[in-house]
Amino acid sequence: MISEVKICNNSYILLGEAGIESFEDGSVQAEIAKALYESLYEAVLSENGWHFATKHIKMSNLVTSDNPNYNYQYLLPADTLYVIDGFGEYEIFNGYLYSNRQDQEIDYVFKPEVNTLPPYFSIALQYRLAAAFAIPITSDLSKAQLMEGFADKYMAKARFNDASSRTMKVMTESPYTKGR
Repeated sequence: MISEVKICNNSYILLGEAGIESFEDGSVQAEIAKALYESLYEAVLSENGWHFATKHIKMSNLVTSDNPNYNYQYLLPADTLYVIDGFGEYEIFNGYLYSNRQDQEIDYVFKPEVNTLPPYFSIALQYRLAAAFAIPITSDLSKAQLMEGFADKYMAKARFNDASSRTMKVMTESPYTKGR
């Protein structure tokens, strides 16, 4: 089963370096992994509307909006990394979604448990981490650039695989053809 430590160890293997026992093992590798892993994981999740990390919910109205441009104010779920779609006009400020819709729904990206990640995403994340770990561990800019190139390649593959896991929305009426 994949874990945060296993993902980091695989990233170190890609660099030809020794892995870690845990984030607290006292090694330089563990300190770097501890410092970078969480934020990089969230950043990679935020690069795309990953199907495996998307939730759809109907929101509960929190209070009457304190924003004069919107009638309703909703508290975003605690696990929201970013909102993919608010289905209509909306704005997000300080953890709240403002809208004129009483029946507000959203699609949003959350941070799934690492042991539930699909392999295509896990591999892309490992290369992204290897690119980030390369300079502090190896002091080798060319190795970092090489890993960044691989990371971009595997991210593109991951986006393709993820997009292939759902059907595309068909536009039955285009705003461009509607006016004809």
